Amino acid sequence: MSLVRAAAAGLLAVASLGFLAGLLLVTRPTPPGGSGPAAAVGVEATAEIAATSQAIAPSPSPQPSTPQAEASLVPLAPAESPEAPPDCRGSFSLIDSAPATIDLLTRISSSVVLGSVTGVGPGQWNTKDGRLPTGEDLMDPFDVMRLLRVDVERQLGYQGAATTLIVRIRGGTIGCASFTDSEFPNVIEPGQRFVLFLDGWTPPRNGLVGVQRVELMWPVDQEGRVATPEDGTLTIEELATRVAAAERQAE
Repeated sequence: MSLVRAAAAGLLAVASLGFLAGLLLVTRPTPPGGSGPAAAVGVEATAEIAATSQAIAPSPSPQPSTPQAEASLVPLAPAESPEAPPDCRGSFSLIDSAPATIDLLTRISSSVVLGSVTGVGPGQWNTKDGRLPTGEDLMDPFDVMRLLRVDVERQLGYQGAATTLIVRIRGGTIGCASFTDSEFPNVIEPGQRFVLFLDGWTPPRNGLVGVQRVELMWPVDQEGRVATPEDGTLTIEELATRVAAAERQAE
């Protein structure tokens, strides 16, 4: 069983959503070109953590700045196997976040899509040059990512998504060390369908181009329903209506 890696008093209690109860709200600068919300949620590096809570202000409709035409060309696995941690230990991180509403997730996303996973990559370092982090105490799920290839079935919010996307989620296994994040499934299989709230402004720290960050992803069951934490179980049509309404409010 994996050892608990939560850095003392909550370093690993940072969630991808900045509205965490009692935790940190972090903001990101407006995407290039001046469009997009002033606040997007998630901690991509320890140096980026801001301990000041700020409200998410309405803004013009966001548009992704990352070129989408290149997405299908990005390999899911790195060219070289990532260097494993020096000792064989498991790692577990529980990120306890407040439930997310459709309205909030839509406001902080560049795109909302319904898609099917067609490929799942192995864990790799989301660090500069894709290298093993220096300082074992700094290793956490924000330093590890998996890439997913997603065929877009339907654009639910905003415009500009390609028919095939490469997206990244936190956590993964490198060597015998496993980094997990409670906001993302540990096991994802090709063929699974999800509603994905995407951040097209924040590139990976390892330099990959054309890869979008997943703010949150909700599985779609065989009946085409989505269980949301705050808005109940909805059909795709009902969820699309809610996303469209939130998108209009953000304009």
